[in-house]
Amino acid sequence: MVTLFLTEERKSAMHRFIVLGICSFLPFATTLFASEQNCQQTSFENNSASNNAYASKDWWNAFWTNSEGWGEPNGRVMSVIESLDGSKQTISIVDIGAGNGRHSILSLLRLFEKRIPKSHFTVHCFDYSKQALEKLRAYELPKWLHLVTHEADINTLSADRVPKADLLLLYGILEYVEDKNLSYVLSLAAQTLHIGGYLVVVTLVQGPGALVIESETTRDPEVYTQYLAHLDGLKFVDTPTVTARPDRHDLGKGYPEDHLHYVFRSLLKK
Repeated sequence: MVTLFLTEERKSAMHRFIVLGICSFLPFATTLFASEQNCQQTSFENNSASNNAYASKDWWNAFWTNSEGWGEPNGRVMSVIESLDGSKQTISIVDIGAGNGRHSILSLLRLFEKRIPKSHFTVHCFDYSKQALEKLRAYELPKWLHLVTHEADINTLSADRVPKADLLLLYGILEYVEDKNLSYVLSLAAQTLHIGGYLVVVTLVQGPGALVIESETTRDPEVYTQYLAHLDGLKFVDTPTVTARPDRHDLGKGYPEDHLHYVFRSLLKK
């Protein structure tokens, strides 16, 4: 359990991480956050998700029934996967809040579209939307890729349900973690990793002019920096960044279609 003491000096440190329109490189990366370099233009037109309370289970089920999800697989995640390929016979990936597997299953299919990987991959996708998991199970996967789906809420996810991983993704899910559970979720992620494994954290955070949505918890980015810095056995691969990201889609309940997010990104290694 990590206790944070955020002085004004620490809070002001968030400005060191605000990077407008710039994405950081991995030491071994050859690609950027390709799908997030530009403004997102997600549309929920003709999508019954907007008829439900935003981010509720009904909302997500309606969303995944009528949508293919957001954008392309993430270039940075693909770079990590490529670095792991061949390091052991079977690589294990855990994707919590997987949705349609954009950053796990779809990353693998894109990365190895024209070649066979050196390793086999087992991917455990956790999501609390049945429709998202059904969409995942409908994929036709190559023999080297094994998918296991788990219906689960990250706020009640027990440690015994999460297998050991060489790569664990917390991508766009921590904003739905209650404050009382944040330390537990991040500690669980750290404990789940094999030695040499990677943790990817991408989440919405506070920033000037950012849209505030009642069903999402956007925190000061320094909160994440401090929590992650104190995870047992994990080290930052590079400095966490915060990027301003304009967005456009219908959230319902009178929220503006055109709005601004700030995205915290960090990569750690055990």
